[in-house]
Amino acid sequence: MSPVRHALAQGDVLRFLDKAYGGQHKKVEANEHSFPCPECNKTDSCSINLKTGQWCCHKASCEGKGNLYSLKTKLGMAHRIAIKDGATAEEYAAERFAAAMSRRQKHRMEIWHNALMTDPRAAAALNYLKEDRKLNDTVLLANLIGWIPGPPPGKGGKRWKVPASGRGSQGMISIPYFQYGSNDPVNIKLRWVPPEPRIKKQDGTWRTLRYQRVTGGDSLLYTPQGIKPKLPLLLVGGEIDALSVLEVLAACGYDLTNKEDDYPFQVASVPNGEGAWDDIFGQQIKDVEDIIIALDNDPAGIKGSEKLANHIGKSRCKIAHWPTGYSDANAALIDGKLDLFDLTGMIEQGEPVAAKGILAAPGYAGRLKARLTSSTPKGLSTGIPDLDKLIGGCRAGETTVLTGHSGCGKTTLATQLTLYMALRNNVKAFVGAFEGGPMPFLEKVLRQCNGVDPFTLEMDQVDYTLDKVSNMYVLNHSGHVETEAFRETLTYCVERLGVRWVLLDHLHFMVPRHDPDVWARIGEMVMVIQEVISQSEAHCLLLAHPSKNTQASKNRDDYIVQMSDLKGHTSTFQDVPNVLSLYRKRSATRTEGDEADNTDIFEAAIISLKQRHESGREGRCELAFHKQSALYTNPNLKNSSLSFAP
Repeated sequence: MSPVRHALAQGDVLRFLDKAYGGQHKKVEANEHSFPCPECNKTDSCSINLKTGQWCCHKASCEGKGNLYSLKTKLGMAHRIAIKDGATAEEYAAERFAAAMSRRQKHRMEIWHNALMTDPRAAAALNYLKEDRKLNDTVLLANLIGWIPGPPPGKGGKRWKVPASGRGSQGMISIPYFQYGSNDPVNIKLRWVPPEPRIKKQDGTWRTLRYQRVTGGDSLLYTPQGIKPKLPLLLVGGEIDALSVLEVLAACGYDLTNKEDDYPFQVASVPNGEGAWDDIFGQQIKDVEDIIIALDNDPAGIKGSEKLANHIGKSRCKIAHWPTGYSDANAALIDGKLDLFDLTGMIEQGEPVAAKGILAAPGYAGRLKARLTSSTPKGLSTGIPDLDKLIGGCRAGETTVLTGHSGCGKTTLATQLTLYMALRNNVKAFVGAFEGGPMPFLEKVLRQCNGVDPFTLEMDQVDYTLDKVSNMYVLNHSGHVETEAFRETLTYCVERLGVRWVLLDHLHFMVPRHDPDVWARIGEMVMVIQEVISQSEAHCLLLAHPSKNTQASKNRDDYIVQMSDLKGHTSTFQDVPNVLSLYRKRSATRTEGDEADNTDIFEAAIISLKQRHESGREGRCELAFHKQSALYTNPNLKNSSLSFAP
């Protein structure tokens, strides 16, 4: 219950109704009375809660409602209490209630602090703090750390029954929170001394109890030194870590009892760990100019640091890390690996969140020199020399869109390039065959590797071929995928499996085809693919169909699919660095004409529609398609094969 509402509950609402309405109010329920509305004057249309003082009119045309003070005001019976800020009676009552709570908290804090230092029963708690956590008397005394045998009564007045031994028998450590500029506590947090008690949940599992906040306390950042706007603030993940930082300052001679000492920095902690943030925390540190977030050195802590930076404001946040091998400040302190030099170094070397990914030009020297001196500066070879000359190879961190009329051989060419990457360039490849699934793709692999119909192969040759391409991973899925789920899959492949070549066949089967906003889904998928690939060492070959209108209206043998023909919004492919269009005579013409005879080699071409890298250029590359092996080569080659024999 809030202080205001609690204060009103102590007033005699019923007595006021008697004074204001005499016998015109009636009991409706145990804590509710009806009375004439002060707005519309309709009898018994209003009701008031005797505990909270909240009232409202139930007549549809009347909007009368409010609290007890507003009711008094409407009846001309309100009064003000002469306090400096001109507060109302309710506000004055709330202020008195808050002051009373603060006095109670302060009284408790002093008793519990003395108990930690003098009560023999607190020996286990004192040993835990001083021996296990390496916090000395200076820190404990300056921050009024205390001890209590068990949690104080809750709202219902029920006390915890302290067990004679085992879990929960060692009591609780009390850590008071102070509002800056005051020595009065606004909150006291309690932490069980190990071994902590456990409670059995409804599903039969056990939950360990570790922390509890004293009833009536406010949830705030733990700020043992107060908050100074001009001083760097080190934001950590818990009170013990904050006290560990103070332990280092105390060891260097700083006076922890003097909040105005010339500290090199200040420390604060989030009361509920890295997963919790409240707007009131932001108000506490709104004027601090330099904030260094140093949560636990684990995935949850790193993710939590980024979330906190988003809440606080990236422009004034840095992310720092504890010494290598230690999860947090206290772990490093226990091993003697945390000193003032470490802390000031963390603060100075913290990575600005807003500047993530920004480097001064000299910072690129190593990567640039390696690129310039590499034996293959233009990227991985495709295995087709004329194509390599045109596009400069396949470069890491880039996406290439391959388009062309339906049936022109996009999947065939893409499969060939993927096999060359796996077999000749010896890089790990990932294939998403979304149109037909893994089986048709693997059948094409068998044909191109062996140069014959895969259904004529012996089973030993099938096994041998698949073993040869064991560095190629194929997604066991066809049809559309959720965009963010695929982001996780693609990230896993490039970061965990070490994939350097990605084939996605094809884009328009990756999104729901009947989605009313399918073009927007296409744009989202392309954006996700590019985001992952651009931050990796992989190259992605993304197959994309032209729109049906393009295929119907430009159904000529000499027409080459252009970027404007691609299915999707015009902006979808603007940021893709490379776009290729595969040309080959339409299937009907091939059957009736050039490919109807016994010739095994046919004309084809790749047109480079877009090349952003200086190693590539726009233009045309003539190819020859070999029907038997289903492979593309330079036009002067009479034989083609990726085949190998066991």
